[in-house]
Amino acid sequence: MGSELIGLAVAGVGVVGTFGVAVAAQWAALRGKRLDAEIQRGQRIERHAELVEQQEHDRKQSVYSQFNAATRNYRMQLHHCVVQLEQGELVDGGQLDTDRANFREMYAQAQMILPDEVLALASEVDLCLGNTYRAVLHMIDHVDVDSLNNLHRWLDDSMSDAVWLLRQVLRADLGVAGRTTDLEAKVTALSLTRAGQFDNRAGATGCDLKGDVGSQ
Repeated sequence: MGSELIGLAVAGVGVVGTFGVAVAAQWAALRGKRLDAEIQRGQRIERHAELVEQQEHDRKQSVYSQFNAATRNYRMQLHHCVVQLEQGELVDGGQLDTDRANFREMYAQAQMILPDEVLALASEVDLCLGNTYRAVLHMIDHVDVDSLNNLHRWLDDSMSDAVWLLRQVLRADLGVAGRTTDLEAKVTALSLTRAGQFDNRAGATGCDLKGDVGSQ
């Protein structure tokens, strides 16, 4: 009888032990599945965040590229109109208005995503182009040789440099070029140059160009 009880006890222990191992294995498997699920969920969240970040970067790059092109084309068309006036030709006002409208559209889009320091430069470039546009319109009906020469130099020098600076700053914000040093000082210098250009003397004789004239 005693040996039978001992046998039963040993068998019971064996059964319990086997059951315990099975339970432990099942628990480990479930825990492993939960960990795998958490890892996969984390990976999905990470991939989604990367996708959103890439989409935002692509959108910014697209807007910056179009804004840069619109700014360059607007300046070039203003320059072309000044050359036409110097040569006594009819000004292509239709193309000028088209380039201006395109610039204004892209500037409006860029305003929504530009960092503050870049926006400050873009706003100043907008004012420079706006004042130049008004000067060109004035000189279509009031041609003045000295004023045309001044405006031509402005477009070749300060205005061209401003467009180049804007392009460099946009590239830097996209991470494909180094950051421009002393940007705030350069924006201030451009503003002062603009004020000197369009002070009713250098811009267009007889045309009061004081005040800000831009897209905003």
